[in-house]
Amino acid sequence: MTILNRSEVDKNLTWDTSAIFKSKEEARKEANDVLEASLKLKENYEGKLNDFDTIVKAFKEYEEIIKRFSLVIDYAYLNKDVDMTNSAELAFFNELLNMYNKLDENTLFVELEIAKLDIPMLEKLEKVDGLKVYFHNVILKKKTYLSDAEEKVIQAFTPLRMAPEQLYNTIKLQDLTFEPFEVNGKKYNNSYALFEEKYEYDEDKDLRRESFNHFYKDLSKTVNSTAMAFNLNMQKDKIMSKLRGYDSVTDYLLAEQEVPREIYENHLDTIMKELSPVMRKFARVLKDGLGLEKINYYDLKANIDPEFDPEITLDGAKDYIYSALNVLGDEYLEQIKKVLEGKNIDYVENKGKYTGAYCSTPAGYPSYILMIWTGKMDSVFTMIHELGHAGNFMLSQKYQSYFDCDPSMFYSESPSTMNEMMLANHLMKKTEDPRMLRWIYFSIIAKTYYHNFVTHFLEAYFQRKAYNLVDEGQNLDADTLNRLYKETLEEFWQGEVELNEGCEMTWMRQPHYYSGLYSYTYSAGLSIATNVSRKILEDDEEAVCNWLNAIKQGGLYNPVEWAKLSGVDITTTDSLKNTISYISSIVDKIEELSKNL
Repeated sequence: MTILNRSEVDKNLTWDTSAIFKSKEEARKEANDVLEASLKLKENYEGKLNDFDTIVKAFKEYEEIIKRFSLVIDYAYLNKDVDMTNSAELAFFNELLNMYNKLDENTLFVELEIAKLDIPMLEKLEKVDGLKVYFHNVILKKKTYLSDAEEKVIQAFTPLRMAPEQLYNTIKLQDLTFEPFEVNGKKYNNSYALFEEKYEYDEDKDLRRESFNHFYKDLSKTVNSTAMAFNLNMQKDKIMSKLRGYDSVTDYLLAEQEVPREIYENHLDTIMKELSPVMRKFARVLKDGLGLEKINYYDLKANIDPEFDPEITLDGAKDYIYSALNVLGDEYLEQIKKVLEGKNIDYVENKGKYTGAYCSTPAGYPSYILMIWTGKMDSVFTMIHELGHAGNFMLSQKYQSYFDCDPSMFYSESPSTMNEMMLANHLMKKTEDPRMLRWIYFSIIAKTYYHNFVTHFLEAYFQRKAYNLVDEGQNLDADTLNRLYKETLEEFWQGEVELNEGCEMTWMRQPHYYSGLYSYTYSAGLSIATNVSRKILEDDEEAVCNWLNAIKQGGLYNPVEWAKLSGVDITTTDSLKNTISYISSIVDKIEELSKNL
């Protein structure tokens, strides 16, 4: 399996960003024009943001400036992420980051002057269409603003605050190399994409084992530098939390999501206590299905029935997706079609490409999706997951202003995991064949719940331990991070799974830690999606209407309010426990079907 350079891949399977800007030169000109507009904004309004009409007028211009520059940044990072070895694209992206910092400097007066307004004025501005989220957030954070001089210093350090994530990506996507390895006389190349998208799922247990051993052996070469990036990011968050007057890093990060600490803590503790036994049973069922004497950490993504994992064409995947999402109606499908039928998905694997998958939605344009297509059902789940983000973002932009369209991080993963559940529902309705049903049920657990509920939960549980140590004044080195992750795995699997050497470095594989408390939102979002999708599966038309209304709201509602719009109460652990009960029922079905096959 040869890993191609970007110049060698099939261009029919790549995205095309020229719809946003035709060239770097055009994007650069727009960036300069926006910088000039920001200086004009400053000239016209600095020192004058003290009456209602002036503020509303200024914000219409300010919103347009930020929106225009966001397109330039989106264009640059989409081109950068498909090939981090392309020095010209990296240089252009960094050039634009410097310009963005200048834009931030030019417009900082807006934030400083708005923060000084009294609460009655802020509440009046909060009622203006298109400005609700911005002024709501100002009200929430009003007590955390510092003096103008201090805020300017913090703004000046923005590039350094972004440095830990940039360092992580440099280590992972540019400096880290993987050596070829041999299994039973056959040589294999290795990479993040090959290991995470192919070898972990392979039916050959020897290939799973050797790819795992060599992957983590090579990963260990950068463990200290990656730990440095991780620690720098956490220490940065600690400094910001102290500057803003929060009692802990966790409180600071949760405030950004408007999530009560109790919900966060109960969420993590409930999953560790109640999902762990369910997944240990799943591991036993998988072990028996694979005919293994013991199940290893590197076996957990193997297919229980590798001979029943058919190849799927891209056209076939689209048919699955359209059929699964048809229940959500014409308007939703119209958004999805813009992405699926346009040049908006990057399917290929090449050297230097960003790992994993994501969806980006430039303002006013169809979403762009980055992924790697494997021709298996896992890729269909990945695609429909990212299309869930696309549908959410595009509908939010359609119905909300630029400032109001971004959802809270807490529920951003609900629309994506909801789509996975819709695919699972669709597959279950199509057959009564026992072998096919077992494959479907296994796909639900392995493709949706293992990844979103287990993998990201383990990250979140580990992350909580790490932030607690940082709050105690500790720095985190590689040995500490390896120990924390290994302890997390041991607590969850309770000896049911052989934790092979190298598994303790799994924390190195995820970029989520550089986005605050992001990892736990996958299980939070999937909990909401599971409860809603169960109602939709029962042909509950009101549930469909509620869901479609919710995903159009952007950031207008906090997580508790938004979940309630969707028909779910997250103030208790009931919806989470219902989800875990559903996962348990699917594992039971896999076990029962396995006995009769």
